[in-house]
Amino acid sequence: MNDMTVALKAVIGSVICEPTLLNELKANINEKHIHNIQLKEIYKTICKLEEAGYMFDRISILSNTKLKDENLSSLINDCIEVSNITAFESHIQIIKNSITINEIELMLNDARSKIAIGGFESPAELLHSISTQCDNILEISSQKDTVVSYKELIPEVTKKIMEQAKTGIKEFGHKTGYEELDDMINGLIPANLIIVAARPAMGKTTFAFNIMENIAAADDGHCLMFSMEMQDSDLAIRSLSRFTGESQTNLKKASFTEMSMANLKASYDDISNLKINIDPRSSLNVTELRMTAAKVHKVTPLKMIMVDYIQLMNAKDTKISEENRALVISHITSNLKKLSKELGVPVVALSQLNRNLEQRVDKRPVNSDLKESGAIEQDADVILFLYRDEIYNEDSQDKGIAEIIIGKQRAGALGTVRLGFNGSSSRFESLVRAKDINPVNETHQPPPSIGYEPSISIEQYAENHSFDINNSPI
Repeated sequence: MNDMTVALKAVIGSVICEPTLLNELKANINEKHIHNIQLKEIYKTICKLEEAGYMFDRISILSNTKLKDENLSSLINDCIEVSNITAFESHIQIIKNSITINEIELMLNDARSKIAIGGFESPAELLHSISTQCDNILEISSQKDTVVSYKELIPEVTKKIMEQAKTGIKEFGHKTGYEELDDMINGLIPANLIIVAARPAMGKTTFAFNIMENIAAADDGHCLMFSMEMQDSDLAIRSLSRFTGESQTNLKKASFTEMSMANLKASYDDISNLKINIDPRSSLNVTELRMTAAKVHKVTPLKMIMVDYIQLMNAKDTKISEENRALVISHITSNLKKLSKELGVPVVALSQLNRNLEQRVDKRPVNSDLKESGAIEQDADVILFLYRDEIYNEDSQDKGIAEIIIGKQRAGALGTVRLGFNGSSSRFESLVRAKDINPVNETHQPPPSIGYEPSISIEQYAENHSFDINNSPI
């Protein structure tokens, strides 16, 4: 008789002797993990009697069990005999440890079988399957901790609210750097999926990238961008343009005035020290994305993940046909939402819009304009649309103005925030802020090496392009 069977007999006997312990047993042990048929039947019968409001002594259990076994009566007596209420919790832990070991063995056997018969599409798919099973095993091993009561939750939330009332700080999430937007959406809330969508040339990449730069500067936190559309060098130039005020064109041509050179020298250290990390792979599936994000987060906890953009991702990690884009997008967005919850990090994912809105008089986007809108709209916690009237109207009175339209917000109101837009220097700004404010925080320390590929930081980008970080080239 193994340790798990002995411990099971002890806890079942303890529950028969002290019925108040049943809730503790149910919170920790699921009947599906009890492989001894007789003990499983006794446990199931006890639970059914308790749910019906009856006591569960030895006679009641024998009278209501579906298993007709002449040895059941003596087994119940054995359970009562080895019961030990004072050792109840330690016996529970023995059972949980045994269940965990059994689940690990099943997982390893499953992996070996798949390897033997080639039952997986790629090593990445197999690794993701193993990773998911590991997560499930961890949940089983700490099952009690996955449930929280209002007795614990309400005091915790109330305390947070009272602290906010005292300090005047209302944001639950990371500040975007745009006060008007933060007032509307309470910043980027951890575990949320935020969709930023627009027609081409509206500036959706610039907008989301500006938010990431602001968070990396203000919160001194690491951010990770998956850039399937733009080269890492182009993104670095955008940052240099934004924080120096020099146009991207001039930076690419290395055409400087004396003033712009001075601005570049003044901003260089602050920009290179921003904890921004970029994965520039042009072909990426959501399994690879989740694995990379989890790996980075484990080494350097992330404050934000940016995905540019959803429609460029492939479905090679599934058997879904690429032609069925609705199912592909559903697979991607549901996994991005899972990623945000697993890591407790806001995920900002960019999305295209359908061309249909071009036929309308009012070309401001709505939720139904999202490509494959059903899945995206369902999974998103917040949807932000970008609209610049000057793109469609040559004589627009709103030149240099961008509207950030909140199309969906699970925990707040809808509305529109107006920001200034400067395309040549790649930046969105609050209309109430001076144009020459540089949002870089001057107190940053250089980011540590995160030791993974293919993602690179801006610091690493400079290093790869023959810049000496310790001896600034400018």
